[in-house]
Amino acid sequence: MNWQHFRTFLWLRWRLRVNQNKRAGSASVWIQRFFLACGIAAAVVMFVIFLLLGLFVLERQPPAILMLVWDGLVAAFLFVWLIELLVELQRSEILSMDKFLHLPVSLNGAFLINYAGSILSPVAVVALSAMIGLSIGLTVSRGPSMLVLFPLVAAFFVAVTSITYQFRGWLASLMMNKRRRRTIISIATIVFVLIVNLPNLLTQPWRAGGNIAARAEMEKEISRLDQLLAAGRIDKDEHRRQVLSVRGKYRFGGRLAGLQPDEIQQTATMVNTVVPLGWLPYGASTAAEGRVLPSLLGAFGLVLIGGASLARSYRTTLRLYTGQFGSRKPRTTALPAPARPSTASAGLLEKRLPWLSEQASAIALACFRSLTRAPEAKLLRVASSCETIRTRPNCSVR
Repeated sequence: MNWQHFRTFLWLRWRLRVNQNKRAGSASVWIQRFFLACGIAAAVVMFVIFLLLGLFVLERQPPAILMLVWDGLVAAFLFVWLIELLVELQRSEILSMDKFLHLPVSLNGAFLINYAGSILSPVAVVALSAMIGLSIGLTVSRGPSMLVLFPLVAAFFVAVTSITYQFRGWLASLMMNKRRRRTIISIATIVFVLIVNLPNLLTQPWRAGGNIAARAEMEKEISRLDQLLAAGRIDKDEHRRQVLSVRGKYRFGGRLAGLQPDEIQQTATMVNTVVPLGWLPYGASTAAEGRVLPSLLGAFGLVLIGGASLARSYRTTLRLYTGQFGSRKPRTTALPAPARPSTASAGLLEKRLPWLSEQASAIALACFRSLTRAPEAKLLRVASSCETIRTRPNCSVR
């Protein structure tokens, strides 16, 4: 694909977006322009805020603080990125390649254009602005050793966007079946909700004995504060503040109350060393210590992960558009066994409900089958089960 083809595809993508906005109406066009302006303003504001943060606030902070700041920035980006991925789950490509492959363009060219289009999202632009601003601020305030943050940030975005693009393409190939598509959307929503509630699930006091002991300690401290209030040694505002502090201390069953800063730092360092998405915060901390090699190795590893993910996604796309996706090797047909009388039970729709006619029974069972296959019903069943498991320890205490 030459430069002229690339410009043509970019113009076509822009023209399709303009026509889509025109069909939506003038109100939709103004709303999209408003959100576009808000996105640009947010990118500029985040760039300035994190630039000042790196210049003045983090100038003399220890490397562990830098690592935790980068951890928070990466976690916030991944959280919003997952939300955007869940919203755009139905889309896998910016341009439908099955409609444009008859043009004089190769499959890898259209694949790269779609990948480049998937990168240009508001979340990625805002997060990239914040990370670039923080990298510039740290480079100016802490010295040239922090220059390795720029290739590390670029490699991090390549890895995240490549894995996301591969995941979206794989889901698109699975969702060609409409029934399977609804199930996948339900499962993706459930997985996202579980990921969001993972900290609460990890700190949940599953053992009733530990919950009873923590609640007893909390009630003892609140009772002591009540006695101090009755004796006039503290006022109502101080009593309210300390009660809220005690409840926050035992909010997670007292399991996080004993954590020390050194333990948090060691845990964060271990997680960032093992998990590839944590190589960016870990590389920032090692660069602040003057060690550049871990940052370069992390950037190289992230580029390898992104390249492998793109190669895998390209092979999946090639198999999908050449009709080889999901195909299996033909099996040798065995000789048919002698026929036996069928003992299979009747299907759900073939059964009869008592005290109902055949037509009413078929309609009722069909409605029940449709309800059980609906994504909303699946979400309600899983949500009720998770809520029962989550609140069971609290109910046992009472």
